[in-house]
Amino acid sequence: MPDFAPNEDHTTFRRPILLAVSETANMSASPIIDISIDPEFDLCIPAALLRLGYIYPEFGFSVSDKGISVYGASECDPAQIEREVTYQIYREKIFRQTLPMRQNLYAMLAG
Repeated sequence: MPDFAPNEDHTTFRRPILLAVSETANMSASPIIDISIDPEFDLCIPAALLRLGYIYPEFGFSVSDKGISVYGASECDPAQIEREVTYQIYREKIFRQTLPMRQNLYAMLAG
């Protein structure tokens, strides 16, 4: 499991470089695409990678220094993969931003 422990300032997280051996068994050693992700989205990456892993089991996703590396068949469309990765990260960002609002709404409806 990736180590997404907070840095000293407790506002950002370290980005480990990690890819499970089982994920790389049928994939090329070099990534087919490296996607730069702004550090502002670091907290969103683990959930986005988890979701991407079950949506696209034919690809391997790992966190890199710049953002996310994607491994898999080289005949895929890199632009489509990049769109999907950034969409999933943004989706997680929206989920995190709206969570307190949804929790308050549920509390008002239940209380």
